Amino acid sequence: IFRGWPRLNAVLYGGGALWLLVLLRSRYSIIHAHELHSSGVIACFCKLLMASKRVIIKDPAPGKSIGDLANLRRLPASRFLFSLIRRQADTLVGVTPEVRQELEAASFTRVRVIPNGVDTARFGPLDSEDRRQLKAELLGNLRHLPVVLFVGRLGPEKNPSILLESVKSLKIKVLLLIVGDGILRPELERVSRESRSDQQVVFWGTADRV
Repeated sequence: IFRGWPRLNAVLYGGGALWLLVLLRSRYSIIHAHELHSSGVIACFCKLLMASKRVIIKDPAPGKSIGDLANLRRLPASRFLFSLIRRQADTLVGVTPEVRQELEAASFTRVRVIPNGVDTARFGPLDSEDRRQLKAELLGNLRHLPVVLFVGRLGPEKNPSILLESVKSLKIKVLLLIVGDGILRPELERVSRESRSDQQVVFWGTADRV
C-alpha cells in the first residue's frame, strides 16, 4: 500500500485480514492459510478470538534461508509466533516429506503431507506426432537440440542460477528453455549473455498453456 513502509503494510494487511475474518465468521468453520509467516500467523490470531474455528496452514517451501520457517524466524517476536502456531494450528500441511521433516524438527506435531496436485485434464502427455509438431512450431531451427526445460517463478527460492551453471558443463549442446518470470530474470539474462558457453538459452517469459 505504502512503498518503502513494509512494517506498516504488514500491520495494515494483518489487521484488515483479521477484521474480515471476524466480520465473516458466520460463513465459515475452517481457515485454510498459505505460508506460516503471513496468513498462517493471522489465522492463528483469529483462532484466539474464535476458538471454534479450525486452522489448516500450508507450508509450501522448505529451506534454511528462504523457506517458510526461515521467514517466520525473521519476524519480530518470532518465539511467540512459533508458540502461537504450535498451540492454535489444528494441522500443518507440507507439500513434500522434506517440508514435513523440517516442520517436525521445529517441534510442530500435527503435520501431514499433501503433494501439490496436477489437473490431468489440462496437463497430460502428448503423443509423439503432436510433440514433434509442437516442437517445430515453438522452437523453429533449434528443434534439433535436446531440450532442458525449466517452468516456474524466477525467484531465489527456485535457485535457477544453478541450472544455468549446470547446463554449461554438459558435454552435448542443448537448448535451455526457461518458461516463467520473476525478480531474477534480468540477472539471469545478463549472466547468460556474458557466458562463454556454446549452449543455447531462451527466456520464454510467462506462458498460460504450459
